[in-house]
Amino acid sequence: MYDCIVPEFALFQQRRTKPQAVFDLRLECRRWLHLKSAAGAGPAPLSKAAAVAVALGYRAEALEDGSLAVLDIELEAALLLCQRLPELIGRYEVPARLIRS
Repeated sequence: MYDCIVPEFALFQQRRTKPQAVFDLRLECRRWLHLKSAAGAGPAPLSKAAAVAVALGYRAEALEDGSLAVLDIELEAALLLCQRLPELIGRYEVPARLIRS
């Protein structure tokens, strides 16, 4: 089953070792989409989401809890990504500083 996963998935898994606190500091002034798998979905949908995000020109980072963060993504693109991957649960976040401007 896992022989069809692209080699980028191995790199995606290696990025999961970054400290969560350092990653949180980088998110405080960015728009980002938080994606996580629904119960029983496995890692394949997140790998697909990371590949799609990178293909669209966005940076995808794995989080400690196994979820995915797509950085600096616009709302419309985030909605389209969530619509394209219905097996994932998405949450879009905008920092308060960006809302006020």
